[in-house]
Amino acid sequence: MTCPQRLTFFNDDNPGWTRRRWGRGFRYLDVNAVPLKDPGSLDRIKALVIPPAWHNVWISPLENGHLQCTGKDLKNRKQYIYHPDWTALRQSAKFDKLKDFGERLPKIRKAYHAGLQEKKWTRHKVISLILYLLDNYYFRIGNKQYSESNQTYGLTTLRRKHLIVDDDTFSLAYTAKSGKLRRVKIGDAKAAKLIREISELPGYEIFRYKNGSGNYVNMDSSDVNEYLHTFAGDKFSAKDFRTWGASKLALEEYEPTIQAVKGNSRLKFETTLVKRVAKQMGNTVSVCRKYYIHPEILQYLTENQPVTLANLFIEQAQEKVNGLSQIENIMLTIIRP
Repeated sequence: MTCPQRLTFFNDDNPGWTRRRWGRGFRYLDVNAVPLKDPGSLDRIKALVIPPAWHNVWISPLENGHLQCTGKDLKNRKQYIYHPDWTALRQSAKFDKLKDFGERLPKIRKAYHAGLQEKKWTRHKVISLILYLLDNYYFRIGNKQYSESNQTYGLTTLRRKHLIVDDDTFSLAYTAKSGKLRRVKIGDAKAAKLIREISELPGYEIFRYKNGSGNYVNMDSSDVNEYLHTFAGDKFSAKDFRTWGASKLALEEYEPTIQAVKGNSRLKFETTLVKRVAKQMGNTVSVCRKYYIHPEILQYLTENQPVTLANLFIEQAQEKVNGLSQIENIMLTIIRP
């Protein structure tokens, strides 16, 4: 990503300020280990709200540095604090590409449906199942390093112990990011059958395949993204399914939200809508609003309620993209420039 002119690309490989315990608080040292006394610099550090528990803290000496601070938390995970303008730019870029992702989605779907027809659990078929689940159930993709460090899981790191069969229901229950317990009910018989089949392969992880040497290999997020790039382009990743999914859910929850707030003055439409989406995504309301629902979709729905979804579609209908649902075509129309 190109750094805006008002910012300077400056990471923690460069010399920076540091933090040291001093009595009940902290002392901040410049690159020469001299205590900082400039009120402006100290005010900027205070505004960063660096958690007291962090250690190995690095602070950018540049007020306009794209990266303002790094440190290690109690679990020794590296954490980052970026300049607000950089964060806004990254968010804008993520939402800006959602239209292109939606237009490529039919091609991705055609590819993974074809992959699911294969007889054996090849690498292609396993990736196809993962893409199917990302597209329909909005999982985080997960990665091995994060799972091992934090004992939290995403789709590619799920194990057989996370499969829950209760009467006629089939679910995946696991500890997700930030320690949040998540249980995802797999509502279609086809997906449930495929997950059952693949979980019977040797090993702990669910998503595995046999390589050319006859060894079983765990699937990784990088495998999925590499495959996805061949159909959608390098700028897309598995994470885009969650942004697409949250924005789609906002439309699906549009009319139920109108009914929920009707006659209840204590409920606000936008907050209620985001809460309903966040619950299905396994996010907090603030994270869902800020990082997942496309802002143009949220604004449009808020400004146009209580129009029915049918009328919304009529008003917004443009050229349809085959391979997308009616709601997905409404999405594209709203976010198209």
